[in-house]
Amino acid sequence: MLPKKHRLNLKIDRNRVTEKARTVKLPTLTLLIAKQDHSSHLSRFAVITSKKLTSSSVARHRLKRKILQVINQNISALPAGLDVIIIPHKSALTFDYQQLAPIILNGLKKYSLES
Repeated sequence: MLPKKHRLNLKIDRNRVTEKARTVKLPTLTLLIAKQDHSSHLSRFAVITSKKLTSSSVARHRLKRKILQVINQNISALPAGLDVIIIPHKSALTFDYQQLAPIILNGLKKYSLES
């Protein structure tokens, strides 16, 4: 689980992030990345796993934990001042931590290079 200071509160910030976000589409997931309105040195993250992904809540939460583990273990190497929503695709269900890590990190680096 991410520390609270790195968690994005979707009830409060979801609309702002989706309106201002730049979308990075990858084969296994989609990243919605927006710069924060206030100048914070911490990036915040949220993962949305819908029932469209799979009806099994166990599988959805397992995938969410894997994605959050990638972020948590690489938090110091990620760009600061961003709000990120991660939406995995069905193909991500079969991936393990070692396969997800480079995909997520490359997607975030791709955004930071474009900006």
